Order: sequence, then structure tokens, then C-alpha cells
Amino acid sequence: MAKYYTLCGGALYVYTTRGEPLLDLGVIPSGMGLFDSDVSWRLCPWLAVTEDAPTDGLRLAEIILRAEGYGRLELEGEALEDYFLRGDDGFLAARVAAEAEEAVPIHQWTLDGRPSARTKPAPRRQSRRSRVPKPAPLPRDSDS
Repeated sequence: MAKYYTLCGGALYVYTTRGEPLLDLGVIPSGMGLFDSDVSWRLCPWLAVTEDAPTDGLRLAEIILRAEGYGRLELEGEALEDYFLRGDDGFLAARVAAEAEEAVPIHQWTLDGRPSARTKPAPRRQSRRSRVPKPAPLPRDSDS
């Protein structure tokens, strides 16, 4: 079972394969502009698509989808429209293996796409003093 989304030409496709239930659209807050009166949705049991959503709403929807375990795939709109009509996910198997991204947990990304402070910290820099070996002591002349 797999859950994916695709952003293609300003359209957002949210889809599942192998009988996985589709995302409950109630998870997406209404204040993001994705459910305004001028934004249309087409739904079937395995795919939901909107084509005229605002760009900021799409960015926030992408964050929510990743938090819900959806992976991003780069597919053509024609292939997804065919999947919408037929429901045959056989063509996705090869594409999924080639193009699937690993879902990044939401706590690792901020709204502008940069890693957050809660990601794995960078290794600490060593001070110059600990990196440079101490010189060997010079032998002392013994005048005794």
C-alpha cells in the first residue's frame, strides 16, 4: 500500500494505491484557501485533484501531506488523469520504484523549505588547538 502526491502544472494530485484509503480532506485546514468557492476538487476513491488552488495553499498542503505519510512523485498529469478514470495502478509500480522520495518527517522542515533547528545538529568544530599537534620539545644541552 502506498500514498503519494504530485504537484504538476499548478495542480495537486493526492492518490493512493493497492486499496489504501484516501486522505480525509478534513485534515487540511480550511483557512489555507484550498476549499474556497473558486477552488474546485475532483474526487474518486483513490485520487483527489484540484487545479486552481493558490500557491501558498499548495505549499502548506505539501507539508501536511508529508506529515500524513504521503511521498512526493514526479508524474505527468496525463498519466494521473488516466489513473483517475481507470483506477488501474499497474503503471505506477515501475514509476514508484524509480521516482519515490523518502518521506521527510514534518518536524524536520519549516514553511520555507529549510531544515528546522530540531534536525540533527552539525558536528561540532574542533578548536585549532586540539587539531594541531604540539611540537616536540627541543633537547636541552646539559652543561654539567
